[in-house]
Formats: sequence, structure tokens, C-alpha cells
Amino acid sequence: MRATTPANRANAGNSSLTSLAIACAVLLVVVGPASFFVASVAEGAFSWRAATIAASAGVVCYVAAASSLVVIFVCNQLGRPVPGMLLGMLFRMGLPLAAILTVGNQHTLGATIVVVYLLALVVETFLAARMTPANSVASNETIAMTTTPQPRPSAAS
Repeated sequence: MRATTPANRANAGNSSLTSLAIACAVLLVVVGPASFFVASVAEGAFSWRAATIAASAGVVCYVAAASSLVVIFVCNQLGRPVPGMLLGMLFRMGLPLAAILTVGNQHTLGATIVVVYLLALVVETFLAARMTPANSVASNETIAMTTTPQPRPSAAS
């Protein structure tokens, strides 16, 4: 564990903001080409229709996963990693589900969203797990386990 001096404290928030930007960039690098590949396979060939479907599905899945990462990042900065993960799940699942319900009659777009969502889910879960501090939950459990229970006062005394 590094000691945080007053000079380094300003850079500590900056580096974690940099890690959020890198995580979003990694997500974009994965979701972008994957959406074009999946849409091309679903359409049978790469065409303008496949490109439009890929762009739509990619934007939906990227916005959902990136907003989830931002929520997780903000909650981690506030010292609340568990609510951050839960709120992140809401964004991660809610936006693509709403998009699928909205475009239910366009089968190729719906299928592309589902496949790209599953790929983005794997990448975003990995990035979110790296972003969430592991010691916040473990240290609380360790403290709870190491404290000795105090004897209860009896009703007679």
C-alpha cells in the first residue's frame, strides 16, 4: 500500500479517472468491431443495412456498459462500492432491455443487441471488478470476525 502524501493526493483521483477513461476505451474497442461482425453475420453480408444495425446495437450496448462503469466509479469514489455495483447492473441491463422492447419487430437488430450485449457484459464485468476495491468488503468482514462477543447481561442482574 502506498503512502499518500498531500502532493500525491491530487494525482490519485486523476489516475483513477484515467483508469475509467481507459476502461471505456477498451470497451469501445471491443464493442465497436463486434457489433459490425455480428450484424454482418445476421444480415448475411456487410451492407448499409448491416452497418446501420451495427451502429445502433453498438451505441446501445456501449452507452449501457459505459454508464454502468461511470456509476461504479462514482460510487467507489464515495466509498459505496456495493450500491455502485447494483446501480451499475441497473444501467447495464435496463438500457439494452428497453431497446430490445422498443425495436421488437426488427429481428436482426434485436438479435444483434443481444449478442453484442453478452459480449459487452463479459468485458464490462471484468473491468468493473478491477475497478471495485476488494478490501472494502473484506476488511469489514475481518473486523466483524475478529471482535470477540461481549457477554450478555442476564435478566436477573
